[in-house]
Amino acid sequence: MLTRVKRLGSWRGLAWIAVAGALLVVPDGAAAASSFKSVSAGRDHSCAIKQGGTIVCWGRNNFRQASPPKGEFRSVSGGAYHACAVKRSGKAVCWGRHQFGQTKPPSGRFDSVEAGYNHTCGVKVNGKVACWGLGRFGRATPPPGEFESVSGGASHTCGVKLGGEIDCWGRNQWGQASPPPGEFASVSAGYFHNCAVRLSGQLECWGENTYGRASPPEGGFDSVSAGGYNSCGVTLSGELDCWGYEGEGLSTPPAGQFKSVDTGGNHACGVREGDEIACWGRNNYGQSSPP
Repeated sequence: MLTRVKRLGSWRGLAWIAVAGALLVVPDGAAAASSFKSVSAGRDHSCAIKQGGTIVCWGRNNFRQASPPKGEFRSVSGGAYHACAVKRSGKAVCWGRHQFGQTKPPSGRFDSVEAGYNHTCGVKVNGKVACWGLGRFGRATPPPGEFESVSGGASHTCGVKLGGEIDCWGRNQWGQASPPPGEFASVSAGYFHNCAVRLSGQLECWGENTYGRASPPEGGFDSVSAGGYNSCGVTLSGELDCWGYEGEGLSTPPAGQFKSVDTGGNHACGVREGDEIACWGRNNYGQSSPP
């Protein structure tokens, strides 16, 4: 049986949490230890940020991609065999495989970073995109202009510009670098396909469509994540919906209310309304067994 724990607030080292309908006051560190702000699913590993800002990772660790640095962070993103995060100071930090320079970010302050398969891109505080790592097909050569967000796939990258339009660059074998027109709230790059949320909440996906990974359902969504072989989104009612490859339960998410979802290679993870993490799909390296 799942006991829901929700952090309601804190003051002078104490935290108010709701447990099964009861209000408890506990040391703030104890509340933060069991609740999370965000989660990111890489190829065979996952990383999450606790309420206190520290990062915890689990799953495959052959390149130390599941061994994050210490410190307090704002965001984290898992790639194939590496991961990157933004410190509270705005500095980008990466760890894991470094074969193509994907773990050596440039200097400067970042609003966000997103790890692709073998490259990484981030949005700096001035809105410019910087990319590093494997540059084949131009995936690490962003266009000029100011961006709100960026997302790295296997061999391409997409971002939402300040005006709401999407720009993509890199490999375009399946049309993954040819986005639809219009204004969007967010975009997520999978291995060879992408999905984005229009301002209306409707989804648009494009690129390689094996298993139907680029054929989204109807209805309104708050967010969407394109992975290796499937896609998942948080509906306007807070539930999860997934489509694409069905093997190992990859496109059968758990029930309940979620704040966010992120799809990886063959697994996915989400943050529930109670700030707990749930993962599903392949678990051969423990990538679907969160702490």
